[in-house]
Formats: sequence, structure tokens, C-alpha cells
Amino acid sequence: MSQQQETIAFIGLGNMGLPMASNLLDAGYKLRVFNRTADKAQPLISKGAVLCNSPRETIVPGCIVVTMLLNDATVTDVVCDAETGFLQVLGEGGIHVSCSTISPATSKKLASLHSAKGATYVTATVLGRPSAAANRNLAVLVSGLTQEIQSRVTPILQVFGPRMFDLGSDVSAANTVKLCLNFSLAAQMETLAEALALAEKSGVDREQAYNVISSLLPTPVLNAYGKWIADRNHRDVGFYLANGLKDATLFCEAAHDVQAPMPIANLLQQRCLSALAKGWGHLDWSAFTLMASSDAGIDVSQAVSKTEHT
Repeated sequence: MSQQQETIAFIGLGNMGLPMASNLLDAGYKLRVFNRTADKAQPLISKGAVLCNSPRETIVPGCIVVTMLLNDATVTDVVCDAETGFLQVLGEGGIHVSCSTISPATSKKLASLHSAKGATYVTATVLGRPSAAANRNLAVLVSGLTQEIQSRVTPILQVFGPRMFDLGSDVSAANTVKLCLNFSLAAQMETLAEALALAEKSGVDREQAYNVISSLLPTPVLNAYGKWIADRNHRDVGFYLANGLKDATLFCEAAHDVQAPMPIANLLQQRCLSALAKGWGHLDWSAFTLMASSDAGIDVSQAVSKTEHT
């Protein structure tokens, strides 16, 4: 089946889902879309997408459905809800490509439910901010992609980005590795924030310290978030702080499930929780790094103010 013939159901048109769905339309796919806030679908409707009233209504039996949703509960609901869930109608040969960051345990449970209905569940978590999604530059971590469905699914994933990592037949593997990535990312952000707090409290210019660190220890994390952390500027929201806490909780729970102690992960979860408790939920998730400055007695009031200072 060609891309022009394949109809995709796409559920979840948030900061990530909307550009991903738009790129599928640009690539020649036909889309049937659903989002709880229907107005967000308007840019896709103008490109030819069909707006549906429920997850179930998006389904053409045997089609591919892509979900890009916030959390485990939302994914489970759109799949299993008795009145609106799509699994009852997905049918034999249907494929669910889940791009959401959810727990390994939830993926395993959903895969079993799909299999019982003759459908296939594939994990295809993505790494990148909304700008990367818009530019078709996401990294895709995939697991559960069998040889029988590769020809249908792989071209879709290639629309999302050029880098695809196949982690094998266990559908939860990609979820686990995504949580490992999120943990590693957050840990590097925290260490930079602590280092800059030390420099600042010692009388060293924060910007100069950052310039030395980023020059001598360049990493993708510094490229993506380093300047924000150095400037304490977290207003360009790609992923809200509450969502960062959700992910931190996921990697702590996954570690607990397999008895892998992660003391740094526990610290990061508490950093996100503390930042939310201080009322910083209007900021990007990277704002948890402000806790290093705040704990050091450095004034962060301008950084967290809901009115931007110039």
C-alpha cells in the first residue's frame, strides 16, 4: 500500500503530536485525527485531515493508529474506554504505534490487549523538542516492530526523523531506554546547574563559568539546554514542568520495579516536585534546575516571575 493510499488515525495533537501529524500529511498520508481540544486540529483540517469526535471514530478497520499522548492513563483510556476506545474496532491487522513516554509495564499490558484482538502494538517513543518534531528531526526508539509490519510502519517513523533505533521484539524495551535517556538528560542538567551555583556563590561570573564548561565539556545536553540553565531562562516551553515530574516519576518507578537503586533519579524527582510546589509550573520542565540556585540562596525571583523581565 502506498503512502497515498494508507489512512492513518492520529490521536493527540499537543506540542509534539501536531507537527508530527502535519509532517505525515505533507508526506502524502491521509489522516483521521482526534484531540480533546478540537480547535488544535484546525491546521491539519486545512491540509485535508478529517476531524473525528472520538478515538474510536478515527479508526478504519485494519489501519495504523498513532498516539502521541501525555501519560499512561490517557493512552489506556483512548485504547480501552468502553464507549470511545479504539481497540474494539481496530480489528485484525490493525497496528497501534505508541509514541508516548509511558511505563514499560503499561506497554506490556497494552501489547497483550492488542494481541488478543488480532492487532499489533508497537512502541515508537520519540526524543526531541517540538522544534525537532516540526523539522522532522526526532530520534525514534522502536520496539515490537515485527518483520511482517515493517513495510507499513517504518516509512511512517522515517517521517518523524532520520534516526531510528530498533530495540527488538520486547515492546517495553523502547520505553525503558527512553526513560534512561530522560534520566541521563535531567542528571546532566542538574550537575550543570549545581556547578554554576558553586561558581556564582564563589564570586565567579556565571556566564564566564558556563562558557568554559561548554567549551571544554561539550555535550548535546549543553547544546540543547545549557544556555537556558546558565541564563536561568525557562520561558520557551516545549514540555511543562508537571510533565517533567511525570517522567521523573516514571523512571523512579521503573527502577523500583526491577530493584535497580537510582539515588540520583530520586533527587531529580524531588527537584521537579519542589519546583512545582514553589509555583513554577508555568515554566519549561528544565526549570527544575533553578532549585540549585534557590537552595544556594541565589535570588531566582525574576526567572520564575509570570511577567517576563527585560
